[in-house]
Amino acid sequence: MTRTSLTPMFRMMLLALAFLAAGVVFGQSASAQTTLVFVHGKSDGVSTDSRDKVINNYWTPDMIRAATRNYTVPYIVCYYDGRKHYWDGAVDVAAQVNTAITNGSRNLVFVTHSMGGLVTRFMLCNADSTDPYYNYRGANFNRIQANTRHVLALAPPNAGSEAADLAATLNKSLLTSWLVGLLDGNAPSTQALTTAHFRTANAQWMRDSLRSKPIYTVAGTGLWNDWCTECLGLATLSGLAGLPGEDDGLVAQYSAHYTGAPGGDWYNTDANHHYNRRNSYRKIGNDIATYGY
Repeated sequence: MTRTSLTPMFRMMLLALAFLAAGVVFGQSASAQTTLVFVHGKSDGVSTDSRDKVINNYWTPDMIRAATRNYTVPYIVCYYDGRKHYWDGAVDVAAQVNTAITNGSRNLVFVTHSMGGLVTRFMLCNADSTDPYYNYRGANFNRIQANTRHVLALAPPNAGSEAADLAATLNKSLLTSWLVGLLDGNAPSTQALTTAHFRTANAQWMRDSLRSKPIYTVAGTGLWNDWCTECLGLATLSGLAGLPGEDDGLVAQYSAHYTGAPGGDWYNTDANHHYNRRNSYRKIGNDIATYGY
């Protein structure tokens, strides 16, 4: 039976078994406490300068509640400046996670969205780095890798995004000014999300062979989830950027599922890039709680 012939429910059941096995294979202690770590993406206008704003405006409280099984599972909500390069975001996120790792080992299960998947993947791919830049301010990627069980990455642009490629070509005309604001083409993060950048990154510092912990990916394949401004913007971007194949308006399916072993595809959802970080249009938070750890 091929992967594409599996029903989404059966596929999630198989991945759930794989998640359980990962805890044994990678040496996580049975007594270690499972802790969810939420890492947001670039944000695209959503304020991410505090934990409360990330919870309320980016993930929404219902996503946190659902994924943590009504708050019965400990969790960490990270925040960082989404305009920065993803490697800078990794330093900020790692410092917050390391502060939370106390009293022995943890089973960290990362729940990431969009660029947050790259932030987390960078930490795991560079856990053995001796570069002092990535090990100051309490970053310590190696300690995080040692305490990580696996990553659930929602719509990560692992091969870059054609929408970021488009951002470099837009000017602030009357027609495209709103797209310029949405894509934030002048931000370092946008410039580092291009497909050209990731052709180099995936061959060097983001090689999957550099990490030892699994990453399981979710790809969005829908655009018009609701009659909202975000859906209009994503549908427009999908056409203008020429995203190949199925996409969620910002990240193509091929890019979300680009990472290889350890890990693999979890499933596809018709929730677009706005909704695949939430527990509303599709109950992704419920899936995380039921099959994700």
